Amino acid sequence: MKKTFFVLAAAIVSNQLTAQKDTTVLDEVVITATKFEQKQSQTGKVVTVITKEQLEKSAGKSLAQLLNEQAGLVIAGAYNVPGSVQTIFIRGASSGRTLILTDGIPVNDPSMIHNEFDLNLFSIHDVERIEIWRGALLPAKNNGVTNSRISEILIIVSTVCVLALRCSPSIFTP
Repeated sequence: MKKTFFVLAAAIVSNQLTAQKDTTVLDEVVITATKFEQKQSQTGKVVTVITKEQLEKSAGKSLAQLLNEQAGLVIAGAYNVPGSVQTIFIRGASSGRTLILTDGIPVNDPSMIHNEFDLNLFSIHDVERIEIWRGALLPAKNNGVTNSRISEILIIVSTVCVLALRCSPSIFTP
């Protein structure tokens, strides 16, 4: 009886060991709220995604300096001292045509003349992912926010924290 139990247990354990396989890393997929499935190459939108790995490699830079390195973006004041005003220009358009969403919440200050946002409020360590969408009127991505303002560029910042009210940047802290 003991031999049968031992052989049966050994067979079960060896079967489980052979069932383990190597994992496969798949390509990154960006899911967008469009009405039908479409490849990014066919959308006509230019999208730049800055991942967590790329953010970790850019140690010592501010968010404004990192965005200033992206094609088509100019951050006036990116290398100034913290606290100075930074203005985002895309393809020569004014900063009022740039919409910044943080975890789905528009963070541009509509009370200002130029509708700016101080990028110094973000620590690059609090950012999980950045998406830069270029092109006029991006209704699928910014949840109808373009109905109230014209956006030629949309910068989506995903932070590490779950609740936006408890996260950095400091404008969200109560």
